[in-house]
Amino acid sequence: MPSTAIDSSLFGNAFSSEPMRKVFSDENRIRKYLQFEAALATVQGRLGIIPADAAAEIATNCALDKIDMDKLRKDTERIGSPVLGLVQQLAAACRDGLGEYCHWGATTQDVTDTATILQVREALDLVASDLAAISGSLADLARRHRDTPMVGLWLPPSVGGALANAAVAMLGKTSVNLNYTSGPDGIKSAIRQCGIRHILTSRLFTKRM
Repeated sequence: MPSTAIDSSLFGNAFSSEPMRKVFSDENRIRKYLQFEAALATVQGRLGIIPADAAAEIATNCALDKIDMDKLRKDTERIGSPVLGLVQQLAAACRDGLGEYCHWGATTQDVTDTATILQVREALDLVASDLAAISGSLADLARRHRDTPMVGLWLPPSVGGALANAAVAMLGKTSVNLNYTSGPDGIKSAIRQCGIRHILTSRLFTKRM
């Protein structure tokens, strides 16, 4: 039963996405632990730190489908971290006692930190993809609305100014708030660049200016 907004079937997609939940799932975390162990053993075997056949055997068994997740959960509840339980299962899966070289010289923190960074890297790839899609959509909107009439608003920050912006939007036009503190040249430049033909303001405001 979901207990957080991220896992909620009602609110989950408002705070996350299915691909992002998969990145930070228990299964993917364990997969990253196994990637670490496989890479560690492979490099140590290449450098002669552990026997080459041990390295190959460890790497072969670094597969998620060879891990008993229910047993790992119980070990994690008992130990407080999933790394030791995972290493024990991995070592037991290796033939001829070669599993004794599993996790050689590494620490729990080495595995945890590396796995977390690998997950973050995957997450950032998803974010980059979303940003690219958003950028594309914004560019498309800009192209489609480049000829939409723009109305200049020369008003101070106020309730009236907010209502004026809403009214212009409801009329299907784009409001351009002219910053009265930018001076005459700045306002003229904004009017010219945006092709503004109409400016909405108030007599009282213009008198004070």
